[in-house]
Amino acid sequence: MQLAKRMTVLCLFACVTCSARQVANPTGMRDHEQGQVSLHLERSETPAARGHGTIVVVVAAKNGYALAADSRLTLSNSSGEVVGRRDDGQKSFPVGKITACVVAGNVSSTAPGDGFVLEASVAREMESQNQVLRRNSRLAEYMDAREFASLFQDRLFTVILGLLDAQVTHLQNPVFGMSAVSFRPDGTRQWVSYYQDFTVEADFAGRKYFSPGKITPIPEPASQVVAIGAASSMVYGVTSLDRPTDAIPFTTTHIMRRYFELKKGGHLEELSLLEAQRLAAGLVEDAVRRAPEEDGVGGPIDLATLSADGFRWIAQKQNVAPLTPMFKSRYTNYFADSNGPQPLDGFECVRCTFRNQTFTFKGNADFRLVQPIFRDECEVKLDANAKYRKPQAVDQIRRVMGSSCKVTELPAQRYGR
Repeated sequence: MQLAKRMTVLCLFACVTCSARQVANPTGMRDHEQGQVSLHLERSETPAARGHGTIVVVVAAKNGYALAADSRLTLSNSSGEVVGRRDDGQKSFPVGKITACVVAGNVSSTAPGDGFVLEASVAREMESQNQVLRRNSRLAEYMDAREFASLFQDRLFTVILGLLDAQVTHLQNPVFGMSAVSFRPDGTRQWVSYYQDFTVEADFAGRKYFSPGKITPIPEPASQVVAIGAASSMVYGVTSLDRPTDAIPFTTTHIMRRYFELKKGGHLEELSLLEAQRLAAGLVEDAVRRAPEEDGVGGPIDLATLSADGFRWIAQKQNVAPLTPMFKSRYTNYFADSNGPQPLDGFECVRCTFRNQTFTFKGNADFRLVQPIFRDECEVKLDANAKYRKPQAVDQIRRVMGSSCKVTELPAQRYGR
């Protein structure tokens, strides 16, 4: 098969990203009414972009970093309308041996159609990435914050946004925010934070798709604090103060008085890791407490540290959203012209166009085709035993592809003496 330049292939290594398996049909809509479900950020005039949900905070300490995050996930349909919320989202992740991150924005997506549903999520990609890193210790030691952020900037679109149909799905820039940190045993550190926008392009069939847009770096702050998400303005409002105020009770706590003391003396870099933990958790708790309901922040607060001893959970909720299903290979938004049979076993394809294509199916693994286009000649050759191995998959081939493709069943092979 000749694949056009625009082809995107996702495999096990295509993986790094926040959490949340989508709620299947949260409002009782039929597949064609439901469209794609996603989480997204929207721009505002605050120091950091706002969103429909999420508040994540990273605080730098003299001997590491503290990472804190809320757990609320906001589910939106393809029109951008909020259709549900849940409080089991994971937004903090370890990466390899020396890196960790917090994320906000498009954390999962769904592409339904033709009786199939494909799902992707940041949490699944994070877990897949860490599986690779666990098998390769050298790579795990090499994967610092800069390398990870660079890798993930592309994967967000190929893995998560690649499922969304740009012709019907409403998103607002930026779609994603991340703060990644790394801390080596020798004390070497990195801190990379950014927002990512998108652009819309068209494929060979004229269908629109999302592609990477502008990356907006978030400079390493003098305040020692980075906040991303809907309530980030509240966090920055607190850290911009020079003294406690009765209007915000959290500013009168011991940890905030310590913060103001170090800030006044120009020594915020002297925050200990324990103090950074208390500050990060307190800033998230305060934001959740004061944020309006429409900000969509809440739920249990996860707290972790990254230091010379590696990543460590300090507080983690008991119930975490299940991971989306693992996939072996996935193609999105490409044009394929015949250059030999295309096996359907284990094949996943989203909004793909096939021209003069012959498919084969042996019944060794399920397949998923979402919103395919078949042009000119098309044939599916079924192995004689496929209907016994995967009867449901054979029924789907006849139902989804039968109106456009000739479906033939190959005779069983006979062997002479």
